[in-house]
Amino acid sequence: MMKISTICRYVLVVICLLISTGLKAQEVQLTLNVTPWNLNSLLGTQKDLVTDLTLIGQINANDVGTIRTMAKLTKINLAGVSLVAGGSFYVNRSISVVANQIPDYMIFSLNSLTSVVLPNTVTTIGNQSFQDCSSLTSVVIGSNVTSIGSFGFGNCLALASITIPASVTTIGSHAFWSCFSINLSYNTS
Repeated sequence: MMKISTICRYVLVVICLLISTGLKAQEVQLTLNVTPWNLNSLLGTQKDLVTDLTLIGQINANDVGTIRTMAKLTKINLAGVSLVAGGSFYVNRSISVVANQIPDYMIFSLNSLTSVVLPNTVTTIGNQSFQDCSSLTSVVIGSNVTSIGSFGFGNCLALASITIPASVTTIGSHAFWSCFSINLSYNTS
């Protein structure tokens, strides 16, 4: 009887440890001042641990490529960032950045991402920039954006909150295709 009781306690302890480590994933928040080409080196070994990233400064296409490889990233705040030309990243083809434009495929198919705040300096959101981001629930678009590309947010099934500023004059075909949860708001001021 004593052996069974001891074994049961060990099993119970192991189960409790497994449950507590599985339920309590650690959130790693990071704010960085960046210059083009240096995001990867600034992140270093933390790149695969960061869940909530805020960037301030300037980023180019190479830095976008780094963002695309951050496996645990769920939230990204780019409000204080300017996109500048230089470098490239690869999604179906080599992609570069035009200053102050969200490039095609920038966040395409990043399924862990739930929240995005776009740079205030951005004027254009490219084609398929956020397409297939299945966990994306909210996007904040800056007041300087004038156009949203085709399939820009296509198939973002969880997208529930997005405010389109009054500055937007062009919305491409299927920009919100299959966004069944969406609540569109238009800022007319």
